[in-house]
This record gives sequence, C-alpha cells and structure tokens, in this order.
Amino acid sequence: MANRYPLVANSTSLVIEEISSSDTVVIDNLSVSNTANLGAVGNITITGGTNGQILKTNGSGVLSWTNDASTPGGSNREIQFNNASSFGSNANLTFNYSTANLSLTGNATITGTTTLNVITGNSLSLGTGDANVNDVFAANSVTLTQGAFNIMLTTDNANKFVALAAPANIANPTTYLAWALPNTGGNVGQFITSDGAGNMQWATTVSSSAPASNSATGQAGQIAFDSSYLYVCIAANTWTRVGIATWP
Repeated sequence: MANRYPLVANSTSLVIEEISSSDTVVIDNLSVSNTANLGAVGNITITGGTNGQILKTNGSGVLSWTNDASTPGGSNREIQFNNASSFGSNANLTFNYSTANLSLTGNATITGTTTLNVITGNSLSLGTGDANVNDVFAANSVTLTQGAFNIMLTTDNANKFVALAAPANIANPTTYLAWALPNTGGNVGQFITSDGAGNMQWATTVSSSAPASNSATGQAGQIAFDSSYLYVCIAANTWTRVGIATWP
C-alpha cells in the first residue's frame, strides 16, 4: 500500500486532495483518545523549545518543553546521591576537582575488600574518631587524628576487634614515628627488635644455635650457647663468648 497523506480542501481548486509530501501540516490543538498509531510516518516536527530540551508531562496530559537535566542538590563540590528519587548532597561529603581531594567528615563504614591505591599519594586521612575496617583495607598511608585504627574480626566484627593507637605525644623524632616491619613471619619463640632507626626484625633471646663467627648476623642482646661456650651479641653482628665449665 502506498503512503497516504491527510486529505484537505484545496482553497484554489476547491477539490478534496492529499497534502503533498513536501507540505507542512500545522495543528493548533490535537486530542487523541486511547492509542494513537503513527505507523510508518517519517519525521514528526513539533515546534517550540530549544536545542537539547525534552517534552515533559504534568501527569494530566499537558506537555511542555524542559531541560533534560535535574538541578544538583546542595552547594558546589558536594557529591550527589539518590535522596528519595531526587538528587541529594551533604556538606560533609565533598570533592574538589582542581585538587582531586575527596573529603568526608563523620563516620565511614567500609565493608568488603577495599583498595585505596587510586587516591592521589596513596594516603587516607581521617579526622577525630575511629576507622573501622571489616575485611581488608589497603592503603600506603592511613592517618588518624585523635582516634584508633580498629581491625574488626571477620566472624564477629560487631563486638570484637584489635586496635592501634598513637601515643599522647612523640618526643623523638619531633615529627612522626615509623616502624618498618620484618619481611618474614619469624620463627617460634622469636620477638621483634629495633635497630634504633625504626627497622624491625625478628630475634631470639636465647638460642642453641651458636654463631659461626664473631661477625655473624645478630642484634645486641642476643644470647646463644653450645656445649663449650656461651655467646653474647654486644652490637650489631658483633659476638663475644665465654667458656662453659662444670662445677661440683
């Protein structure tokens, strides 16, 4: 079936005929009941509005042109979120685009495996309060002000946790303390010692494995023995020994 166009009265010939495909139909008021099937109609042009706008209904069938965007909630830099199906925001959650700084004031709960390496400088700064971590928390630097770093137990994280807290003041150095932990799990009975510069390592108080020489690896305070001697480490990698004798 060929395309059909609306029939109108030709004001010149007074004959009822189809509108030409090149003509424009102007309808001042159009009301359609139930379903209107436009079929294979090509382009439909509705005048009015500006570029990018959409038609929006008032719920009663009245359409009007409006911008295809919702007004952001809150003030500049506040992060947007769904608030009862509308854009919402809070002054305690902001993002500064120019500095790439994400700011959160208040309590934060992180559940699951969270990696923060995407943060510029690989650091996380938290204000007054505690940082609660339910599973895994990965960041090169975590800074807490007047609070404790709490590590929750996965199976009972509502009631039990371990915490790390900074001392009330730091005498030396005057800026911060940093401890470099050992790169192994150590052996049974070993303890962690420091070289005085913040480097931690595993050590044994008393060992039955005698040092191979007076310059064997060791930390001051370590003691070892064998059937003939008692060995004492008096400085890093520096050993002395004294003979062992029986007595009545």
